[in-house]
Amino acid sequence: MTIPNVSLNDSVKVQNTPAVVKQNATIIDVKSSENIQRQPQEDNFNGKKLDKKKIITYAAIGTTLAALLGIAIDFKAANGRHVKNLWKKLTGNTQDIKPKSNETLNVSGKGDVTTPHIPDKPDIAQPKTKANVDPPKTTDLAHENQSEIDKQVQEFFEQEEKELAEIKEAKELSDWNNERWLNEQHHAKEKEYSDFWNRELAKKENPLYEQRLKEAEQLKEVIEKERTKFFEAHKNEIPSEEERYQAFLPSMRTKYGRSFDENSRSARELAKDPEQWLWYLWSKDPKARAMNLDLALKKMKPQDLELYNSAKWLFDNRKLKYNDLDLAHSIYNSELREIIEKVALTGKFDYYGRVSGHHLAYRINSPLRLGFEVDDVLKVILDEGFRTVEPLEQGTTVYRTVCGGKADGSIDFINKLIKAKKGDTFVDKGYSYTSFSERGTSPCNGIRDVGTEDVKLEIIVPKGARVSDGSDYKQSELLFPRNAEFRVVEEATRPEPFVFTNYEGKEVKMPRALRVVVEYVLPKA
Repeated sequence: MTIPNVSLNDSVKVQNTPAVVKQNATIIDVKSSENIQRQPQEDNFNGKKLDKKKIITYAAIGTTLAALLGIAIDFKAANGRHVKNLWKKLTGNTQDIKPKSNETLNVSGKGDVTTPHIPDKPDIAQPKTKANVDPPKTTDLAHENQSEIDKQVQEFFEQEEKELAEIKEAKELSDWNNERWLNEQHHAKEKEYSDFWNRELAKKENPLYEQRLKEAEQLKEVIEKERTKFFEAHKNEIPSEEERYQAFLPSMRTKYGRSFDENSRSARELAKDPEQWLWYLWSKDPKARAMNLDLALKKMKPQDLELYNSAKWLFDNRKLKYNDLDLAHSIYNSELREIIEKVALTGKFDYYGRVSGHHLAYRINSPLRLGFEVDDVLKVILDEGFRTVEPLEQGTTVYRTVCGGKADGSIDFINKLIKAKKGDTFVDKGYSYTSFSERGTSPCNGIRDVGTEDVKLEIIVPKGARVSDGSDYKQSELLFPRNAEFRVVEEATRPEPFVFTNYEGKEVKMPRALRVVVEYVLPKA
């Protein structure tokens, strides 16, 4: 509602008609002295004559009724305290009213006939005696009422606590939704800015990229002519199939995630084709490597070329030995690219106690354990990560189960491990994966021949070890650097078999893997 401004000078009118007040007054003629001296002969009320006796009678009745009503209200509301005080003032008696009986009342309220009543002196107020009155006894009804009140109070506080918890939960949910919304807006803005600058960059880079693609097509023709000459020159230098197989076997690490047995079969198939040997020789030729690197760089998109240059600068600055052609090819591998990008952008090869490439180390374990030379960017990143990762602040224990087979020679390692004595040492040329959980281990170092023993290693890791902590993975694992040395602490023992009941209700005893306790030997500084 809007209140308009009202000025004190404004005249207020009611229905635009001035009010008229009619008064029954005697009109006095100022000009006549006779009228000024004349008094009214009788009082009128609404033009009627009044009877003074009736007025007095009605007033007396009204006063009496008002007094009686006041006394009744006082007795009802204040037990007649105000009427008693007024009566005392009127009569001049300021003393309290005493019992009429000549006996005093004892504490229980009964009369005491042995104590005579002493009349009060008219001018001296007697002091009141304070009796030690016991509190009234609490009845069962009072207890029930109090319990009901306590119950209601408890329910009130519980309800209030519940409401406060709901308010807190609602606030946390609201804060979370607000934070998520802000993050979405932030990422949307980041993408908007990124897309803008990528378009601006493309305007400048695209002409250069198109020029490099034209140069790459010309370079491909040159490489094709050189490769033809190379094949012609070395077609009579093809070794035996077995030699070719042994040469191809280490390169099978590109079949990431496959077992050694599958890689071995793939190498056998390649060894059957003599032309594959010429391709193998061509990949090792320095002139061919230089031309292939130039071709890979010319075909790279601007962002890929920028990543390659950043990673190359970091590796060179750290004085790391790496294969530049393998680095260029790794840019096109999604998993390796992610690792290279993270390393190049942060300049760090480890983070939160874990080395970069932790989850991909298995890719090169097979050729490493076979003793082959591995020229791989992944190995460079892993080794630098283990060199720079923070050492353990306290020791721990992890587990690893190993098995053996004749195909890759791992059966020899198993046999030596079973016969090892306390104090003996052995070296794992690959990156050893282990689990923080004893039940989370499984044979993971090759293929198992039928009937061969599995050995569970209990590995004691001392304080100060530079290892990779993958405890946040599903496997909850820990990774050791390559060429890790272990010392036997407890020789092989056979744990009690695992007993269970099969579907036929028969008790079955299942043998457990041999148990060997070893300790990780810290490398010398």
